[in-house]
Amino acid sequence: MIIERNNEILKILTQIFVDEGYCVIPISSEKNALEKVVAEKPDVLVIDILETSEESTGLCCEIRSVEEIKDIPIIALSTHVKAERIQSICADKLIGKPLDLYELIDAVESELPPE
Repeated sequence: MIIERNNEILKILTQIFVDEGYCVIPISSEKNALEKVVAEKPDVLVIDILETSEESTGLCCEIRSVEEIKDIPIIALSTHVKAERIQSICADKLIGKPLDLYELIDAVESELPPE
């Protein structure tokens, strides 16, 4: 599952992962995203997080507080200067923007459960 506010980036990331053979659930808004995560229980979440504020990390922290989805690996994408704080707040991995697509694909693959 990819949660990204920028529709163009979301389309590109979705296509890249589909081309790599993944089933992708793209979400362009945090509105109702928590309910979608609970319903779908994706293997990995890729979430765009703008900054380290409570508002920006809110969804990520909410996911961590829901028992049935709290262990889903979260990979945060961010341009924030102190983006490493996002990882300490709620994410398993952090990928800075501009994105290195190979790094992102490797991060997702490393978080997937063994087949």
